[in-house]
Amino acid sequence: MPEAVEPTASTPLDQAAEEEDEDEQVLVGLHAKIFAVRKGKKLRLWVGSANATQRAWNGENVEILAELTAVSDLRWTRLTRWRALMCHFFDIAEVCAAASGFRRLRIEGSDLDAARLFAGWLASALKWGDGVKPDLREKPGASPIDLVVLGDGTQELTLRLAANRSCVESAARVHGLAPASRIVSLGDQGLAALLGEELRIRSRDLAFERAVAASKGFV
Repeated sequence: MPEAVEPTASTPLDQAAEEEDEDEQVLVGLHAKIFAVRKGKKLRLWVGSANATQRAWNGENVEILAELTAVSDLRWTRLTRWRALMCHFFDIAEVCAAASGFRRLRIEGSDLDAARLFAGWLASALKWGDGVKPDLREKPGASPIDLVVLGDGTQELTLRLAANRSCVESAARVHGLAPASRIVSLGDQGLAALLGEELRIRSRDLAFERAVAASKGFV
């Protein structure tokens, strides 16, 4: 069964320091300890003593920076709530009883890499092996993930992004279970919040590694 997932809280930002130079207009007194540079869908992170001020950039201060290499894909962090909602289905006895037959997966959204990662996570959690190929449908202009449907043709577990794009509707249609649905907030999906969640991971994320390995078969 999919492992339980708990959305994490974001890490507070450091407070701003006092202004260092009177002639600094744009980067006044920004006491930054984490620098994030995003180019397209790629993100690089540095941490250290450097401040985002003219003194630091001009080499007047001695600063130390280290690039983080163990940070997982922010797509994985963005999928936390989606994974948690899928896990909640498997708290239901009728869903667990039918799970062995759930070998059809459809995911729609604008980010196929995120769809592959989610599919890889489910494939590893449900131990599909090489016999299942998910239906990944790209929808330009949509949210990274718009829809996830897992089932066997007659029974379905559905996660659908609401019209406001800030909530997800989960619905289950399983034999022996009365149809049920609920709407859950996605939480803060901003870059700062996602980085805060990501930086709370202090050890290897084995679920992420397994999802990446399994997703290679869906390219």
